[in-house]
Amino acid sequence: QELELFRIPSSVSFSAMVCRSCEPFEPMQAHQTVLAHILTTNHLWEQVRGVGGAYGVSAHIDMLERLCVFSSYRDPRIDGTLNDFRSVLGRIAEDGVDQELVDLAIISIISRELKPYYPKDASMIAFRRALFGITDVFRSDRRAWILGTTVDDVRNAAKALLLSMDTYASSVVIAGQELLEREASTSERMRLESVRLPM
Repeated sequence: QELELFRIPSSVSFSAMVCRSCEPFEPMQAHQTVLAHILTTNHLWEQVRGVGGAYGVSAHIDMLERLCVFSSYRDPRIDGTLNDFRSVLGRIAEDGVDQELVDLAIISIISRELKPYYPKDASMIAFRRALFGITDVFRSDRRAWILGTTVDDVRNAAKALLLSMDTYASSVVIAGQELLEREASTSERMRLESVRLPM
């Protein structure tokens, strides 16, 4: 895994990790979108925020860039959080999730697509769809893939992202000097030269 460290005047950290998702025209990426929502509202929330003490944490699929993005902010940890990003995937790949979590994630994702937009927002969305070739047929297919996501699909999505993360992942951390030094004292991979950001 590639890791870059940046330091700022801060007592907490802001961390992100990315790995490849599946292609947008594959049903698996839609299943990974459902998985990311479940991770954000459940597993990551409980582990990184509840246990680790971060102010916020999320996972999402960047459809066009074909990336899965994990992030935490105002986080008192670094290495533990980066480890949690992988461990929650491993837990779902091994144990799966309850059907209720899948249903709630699907409802949340689809409801965002169906909500009405202000004209200025609708025009920008239409422009982006035209620019990137996102057709109504593709949107309909993707919605059907999301609606049809099963517990097994979510488990397989976690396995695919876990393999992708183990193949190659890139992480960036912004944190204060004291926290970077404390993390370096307990984690070998944190013993890197950090770059000071002018602030």
